[in-house]
Amino acid sequence: MNTPITQSEEQQFYGTPATEQEWKDAQADATRGYDADDIQTAAEENADAIHQAMKERRFADVGHILNRARLITIDRRAEFALFFRITTQHQGVPE
Repeated sequence: MNTPITQSEEQQFYGTPATEQEWKDAQADATRGYDADDIQTAAEENADAIHQAMKERRFADVGHILNRARLITIDRRAEFALFFRITTQHQGVPE
């Protein structure tokens, strides 16, 4: 039997949406926490794309790849801080 759930049950399962200010605060915290180890991880995870861009002397693309990885990491950490799980799936960094 399909019984509708209550709003309380729904909030318990899915959580409550974050306010815009809570999201900005979580992103600011995650941004402050981004460090050299994170840059190293981003470079390792995207080594092939970075190497190819460097071989082709597309140095701006190297920065783009690393910055996109940084933004994804910040968003994922903010989501985890607010919801205790990652809610978005990013499909690779290079575009």
